[in-house]
Amino acid sequence: MEHLPLDDSSVDVIISNCVVNLAPDKDRVFGEAFRVLKPGGRVAISDMVTRVPMPEIMRANLVSWAACVSGAITEKEYVAKMRAAGFVGVDKVAGGENPLEPLYSAKFVARKPG
Repeated sequence: MEHLPLDDSSVDVIISNCVVNLAPDKDRVFGEAFRVLKPGGRVAISDMVTRVPMPEIMRANLVSWAACVSGAITEKEYVAKMRAAGFVGVDKVAGGENPLEPLYSAKFVARKPG
């Protein structure tokens, strides 16, 4: 995910289901997604996010990381990283309806400017 073997501007749509949280360098993942998308291309991502930052002791737990827990970042950070990569129209379209869940699945959509 951090080094996609695809040409620049070669993909119309990227769909991802709960994998970005597994990547240590999420900025690089979003940058690569942006790079390979054609102008006007879209992303739809379902991933695990948190309401509060994950404690460092959890981040260091590789079993929790592999279980899609420790690599999760806050929803706000997730959106900010997508925007920083260049995506526009970044929106959370589902997830997090139960405010008592500290970790939850959320669906994000965005596009590369045309």
